[in-house]
Amino acid sequence: MNPIPLFLPVSRPAEGLFFLRFPFVIIGLSVYLLLAGLGPVMAQEISVEVRIEGIEGAVHDNVAAAISLNRQSQQALSESRLHFLHGRAPDEIRQAMKVFGYYNPTIDASLERTDQAWQAVYQISPGKPVTIDEVDIEITGAGADAETFRELRQAQPFIKGQRLEHQTYTNYKNRLARRAREQGYFEAEFQRSELRVNPDKHRAAVIMHFTTGPRYRYGSINFNDTLFSKTYLRNYLPFSEGDPYSSQGPLELREALVNTDMFSRVEVKPDETSGEAKSVPVSVELEPRKPHRYTAGIGFATDTGPRLSLG
Repeated sequence: MNPIPLFLPVSRPAEGLFFLRFPFVIIGLSVYLLLAGLGPVMAQEISVEVRIEGIEGAVHDNVAAAISLNRQSQQALSESRLHFLHGRAPDEIRQAMKVFGYYNPTIDASLERTDQAWQAVYQISPGKPVTIDEVDIEITGAGADAETFRELRQAQPFIKGQRLEHQTYTNYKNRLARRAREQGYFEAEFQRSELRVNPDKHRAAVIMHFTTGPRYRYGSINFNDTLFSKTYLRNYLPFSEGDPYSSQGPLELREALVNTDMFSRVEVKPDETSGEAKSVPVSVELEPRKPHRYTAGIGFATDTGPRLSLG
């Protein structure tokens, strides 16, 4: 009679499988412990102070906004990130200086560690600025003699000998385009628009040739159906079909209708892209206010006697 076994056989993985897995467990654990130990070092925050010297006013403010290290100085930075951003600063400064006509600045950049923090210093010498040497502004087309464009032509801000500022050029160009659209010159365009800069000779030429194209007119004017007659509503129109278009007209119409206090919603929609021949149809959507209901009642109070209430 065979003895009863004290231990039942237990299935085991193929020989060698455990030994294949075990080294990876050890390596993974080692990496985890290593990273955990380095955690405080890797997460260490570096404090940096940025100083910009040699320039002031709007030029200083623009340079300060352009330097990435300055924008991120209040964030947690690693030392490698700090050096990377510092290395970018000179090019960022040069681009920011160009906006104000300084194309050849001298930049002395330094980065030092102090007892309290890192300190980045940018000593800037702007150099000789680029000045405006030539101004060529032309406004042609159907609206060239209109008052709005005569004003803009007379108010052009470029003066020979004046330091070049890119923003002045951009602002004036935008004013021309915006004024044309506001007055219904939807086909207006720049035939030529150039800011030519010669950094070596410190000279710049401003060239703008702008053509207005035809002025569009008000097209059909349509009110949605309400309790008010359309003949009555037309009394509030500050313009008529066929009048020269101006974006101010729809704004004035909306204000007039709102001020009647008869409508809970007023929408005036000029369709400047309708495709109708040189015209802008206008649709007006109104939602009348709900009428107020009044009730009357008679009451009696022992201290005042009979009384009438309205509500």
